[in-house]
Amino acid sequence: MSKRIVPGYKMWDSTSLGATNTSNSTNVQNLDKASIFVEWTGSSPSGTITVEVRNSSSGTWYALDFGSAITVSGASGTHSIILNELLFVDMRLVYTRTSGSGTINATIASKTVGA
Repeated sequence: MSKRIVPGYKMWDSTSLGATNTSNSTNVQNLDKASIFVEWTGSSPSGTITVEVRNSSSGTWYALDFGSAITVSGASGTHSIILNELLFVDMRLVYTRTSGSGTINATIASKTVGA
């Protein structure tokens, strides 16, 4: 068995929290595990982050359910999103703004565990 580690990729890079925003899609096909590290700063931004996935390059996007909302609130903060199985082709993040402003970064790192 071989392991392949994919270097971090910025899904959001100093992206504005002044409006609702959707990241570019990231292809995760043939990968097994991933983590997304999210960090923000600003003037009391408030909103939620949704992880969306699809099973084909032109298919419908579906929101993953983590049991509770992934919230952005306060002048600064972080979230780690851990995905133990990647059973889809593409992934993206959606920030839905409630109030405030600032910037957000999100970096995904992933790997395969065997071939």
